[in-house]
Parts: sequence; structure tokens; C-alpha cells
Amino acid sequence: MLKARPQKHIENMIVAAEGLLHEDSNDPLKRANAVAGLLDSYFDFPAITRFSAGPYWRAATEAENANMSKRYGRLSSARW
Repeated sequence: MLKARPQKHIENMIVAAEGLLHEDSNDPLKRANAVAGLLDSYFDFPAITRFSAGPYWRAATEAENANMSKRYGRLSSARW
């Protein structure tokens, strides 16, 4: 049943996203925080950032990498 796990993960994310749509209060800050929380719980932003940054990740300090990951997560959230 290992194949079912990714599908269940996506299904859970869709249900959570639909919940955000139904509970939307028309408060942009509240919506942004809710979307950021949703994305943080379903996506591994440090891994995505590490892959995307490539050699820049390896050359950066731990603090710089943490900052890159945080900013990438915020950027991704803002797009939604």
C-alpha cells in the first residue's frame, strides 16, 4: 500500500485547501497566514530550496540557508 500514501497526502492537502476556501473571512492577512500554514505542512521548503539553489546552498552558511528557505516559503505562499 505504499503507493496509496502519496495519493492520500495529496487528497488531504486538497481537503485542507478546500476548507480554507470555505472558511475565508476576506481578511488578507488571515488568509495569507492560513495559506502559509497549509503549504508549510505539505511541502518541504528547505529541501525544495536546497535543490533550487544548487551550488549557492552549498556555499551559504546555515543561517543563510535558513533565511533562503523561509523566504522561499513566503514567496510560495504569496503566490496563492
